[in-house]
Amino acid sequence: MFIRNFFTIIIAKLLIFFLKLTKTGGTAAPGLLALKLSPNLLKKYLSQLDYSILISGTNGKTTTSRMLSNILKEAEIKFYHNRAGSNLLRGILSELLKNSNLKGRLEKRIGLWEIDEAVLPQAIKIIKPKVVIINNLFRDQLDRYGEIDTLAKKWLEALNKLSSKTTLIINADDPTLANLGKKLKTNVIFYGINDLKIGGQELSHASDATLCPLCLLPLKYQAVYLSHLGNYKCSSCGLTQPQKQIKAFNVNFNQNSYLEFKIVAEKKEYFLKTRLSGLYNVYNFLAGFGASLTLGITPQISLSALKKFQPVFGRTEKIKIKNKSLQILLVKNPTGFNEIIKTLNLLTQNKKGSLLLVLNDLIADGRDVSWIWDVDFDNLKTKNLSNIYVSGIRSADLALRLKYSLDKKVIIISDLKKAIRGLLKEKDNHLFILPTYTAMLKTRKILNQMKLTHLSWQD
Repeated sequence: MFIRNFFTIIIAKLLIFFLKLTKTGGTAAPGLLALKLSPNLLKKYLSQLDYSILISGTNGKTTTSRMLSNILKEAEIKFYHNRAGSNLLRGILSELLKNSNLKGRLEKRIGLWEIDEAVLPQAIKIIKPKVVIINNLFRDQLDRYGEIDTLAKKWLEALNKLSSKTTLIINADDPTLANLGKKLKTNVIFYGINDLKIGGQELSHASDATLCPLCLLPLKYQAVYLSHLGNYKCSSCGLTQPQKQIKAFNVNFNQNSYLEFKIVAEKKEYFLKTRLSGLYNVYNFLAGFGASLTLGITPQISLSALKKFQPVFGRTEKIKIKNKSLQILLVKNPTGFNEIIKTLNLLTQNKKGSLLLVLNDLIADGRDVSWIWDVDFDNLKTKNLSNIYVSGIRSADLALRLKYSLDKKVIIISDLKKAIRGLLKEKDNHLFILPTYTAMLKTRKILNQMKLTHLSWQD
């Protein structure tokens, strides 16, 4: 076994060196190769760690993991993190391979792992984490994952096999997750928003889990914050929302459209002034803050790190191009897209801009693009948008969808590089690109070729 692991590590490290030398992606390739050559190597690595933290959910796991990463750095805690892009087991193994010596020995003792929701049960079984954060559960890429109820049942089965010493940090505003949390034998910390003034009164038609998880009758919402996330109860069977140990209130957007809000945790109140837009990011901040408290990090250190946190790769990141700003906002499912539309409306409220929408249907995007018909494009305010471009592999499908919702004609340029060039020629100082996942990667590569940014698979 030692000889097999030894040669696997050598081969994988050579591949890592080659990928770095050629400045290509494929950061999970070494891990994938190693899993095939030596299936037990990942367990060998993980056995050397004191503990691991898992972060999963449909939306927000990358941002939340980066937030917690910043907090750990601020606390001067050394750790491993699969920040290079892959949130599958192969991505974790690639990170550990990169940082071990040839004998497979690791120096650091903590792992921070972002995990794809589809492989969470398998990851829980192998990693045996100390802390698990679950942000939300939305309908996403049904051709890969299936319905949310099926996924939730698999999660519950896996989570209930964890040690009683494990802490689960769960979004109480998601009825499916809240119900799951109530059934767990481990320690559960619930978080969410308590701010009626920013909540809507009606669910969007794209909302997923709108029925009571117990009696399957419609839930009654006092406030709707994001898709089916909000303050709810069931008038039929009496289901109530669990008590939130960590909650946000007094949520506001400052003159730069950045979030500001108060947090209540452990009977104390804190104020957080952020550099991020989008109401959905409140949940990411709460999850990261809650995890840091569980790990024994002081609130002062955590808040200091969160205040300095900048948008990450494709998640409202802003690129300066001479006197213009270009923002890239990843879209991958109806719920996320609807929230990006709200954010875009806020960002263009008092200024003119132009927009590029990019739709691909590769495996990482999901082959079935019918989900675009569940996006509330009718809510997109086009008054301050000079031009709207459409590009990508499925640009024709997206253009057809927009025809039924927008009062403005779109410009179809299927070639992404030409579409980006067209957007950059606009006179507006505020430009926006809304790509699906593989389109986001290609967008970043094109911008790098144009010398407008640097290509980094770890940003």
